[in-house]
Amino acid sequence: MDKRKIQTSYFLLGLLGFVLFNYPIIHLMEGKVWLGIPALLIYFSGVVLCISVVGFLIAKRIKE
Repeated sequence: MDKRKIQTSYFLLGLLGFVLFNYPIIHLMEGKVWLGIPALLIYFSGVVLCISVVGFLIAKRIKE
């Protein structure tokens, strides 16, 4: 992959992470119920896991 595609991939991954992390916070500010702290922690850990796996796959593809 060329450098521009790699930078674009990481930028889109960061943007996706930013949106997904702020999604429940916006819901809480609007007064919507998120089933408490455990649901938020499970959601955040799932988002982190997905972003980590995608980042790993991008890094692995760079080395090839």
